[in-house]
Amino acid sequence: MKEILSNPIYAFGCLALCVLVGWFIFVKLYQCNELQWKRADYLWLSLSTLGLFALLADNRIIFSKNELEICKIRIKVNSREIRDQLNVFDQYYCNTKFNKTEDSPANYDDIKKDFDSMCNWTEINYSKIDSMLNAQQIIDIENFQKPLMFTDVVNNMANRGFNILMHFSNEYNNYITEKQLLATDTKHYEHEDILKILSPLLLILGLSVRFLKALGEVNLIKQKRATKN
Repeated sequence: MKEILSNPIYAFGCLALCVLVGWFIFVKLYQCNELQWKRADYLWLSLSTLGLFALLADNRIIFSKNELEICKIRIKVNSREIRDQLNVFDQYYCNTKFNKTEDSPANYDDIKKDFDSMCNWTEINYSKIDSMLNAQQIIDIENFQKPLMFTDVVNNMANRGFNILMHFSNEYNNYITEKQLLATDTKHYEHEDILKILSPLLLILGLSVRFLKALGEVNLIKQKRATKN
C-alpha cells in the first residue's frame, strides 16, 4: 500500500478515482446543497493539514535515520584515529631500544625514564580506552593524565601525541552524544510505515474533497441557470 501511495503516478490515479467516485455519489446521486459544500471546506482543510503534519513527521524520521548512519561512520573514523595514536605510543615508547654509550646525552637516564613512563601509561590505558571504543562509551580523556616528564624533548613529543588523542576523543564523544540523541529521536516514531501510508492518503482525500467541492458548486450554478431559463 505504501509503495502505491508513494508513487506519484499511482497517487494521481487514486486521486482521480476518489474524485470520480465522490462525484458520482455526492454530485449525481446525493446532490449536496450549497451549505453542505461550504462545510466541505472544513473537511478538506482538516484532512490536508493532518496529511502535511504526517508528511513532516515522516521526513523527520528519514532525516534522523540518515544523520544516525552518518554519525555511526564518524564514530568509526574517530575510533580508528584514537587507536592509531595509541599504536603510535606503543610502537614508539615501548619498542624503542636504549643502549647507553659514551656518546649518550647527559640526561640519558631521564629520557629513558620518560620513555618507560609513557610505555607504562600506554600498556595500562590502551585496553581501557579500546574497551570503551568497542562499547561506544564516552571517553573521559582527562582521567587518563599524561605522566610526569623529566625532559623537555620527550615532554614535547608526548604533548603533541596527547593533543591529537584529545582532539579525536572530543570529536568521538560529541558524535556518541549525537548518536544517542538521534537514536532516542527515531524511537519516538515506531510506526513509520503507518506514517508513510497516512500522509499521502490524507492529502489525497483532502484534495479529492476540494475538487469535489469545486465540481459540486459548478453543478449548483448550472442548475440555478437552468431553473431561471
